Amino acid sequence: MMSRSIHSSLFQSQDIRVSHAEKKQRSGYRILLVDDDEDLLYISQKFIERYEGFVVDTVSSAQKGLEKLKLYSYDVIALQCHV
Repeated sequence: MMSRSIHSSLFQSQDIRVSHAEKKQRSGYRILLVDDDEDLLYISQKFIERYEGFVVDTVSSAQKGLEKLKLYSYDVIALQCHV
């Protein structure tokens, strides 16, 4: 079983290992990320899709998120808040 280790400045405290079998098993999940920061949306989407194998849609507002919910069903909806 091959695994991939992630070492990134964004995730310095984490060592994530994902086997190809685990990634394939999880690929059916669909996630909606909502954040008004386009850069964070992009980074989050790429990280989750690449290393977790999920399908990720992104929107920059709650209103746009509600519009997406009319078109698709999601397993997870994540609202990113910045304080």
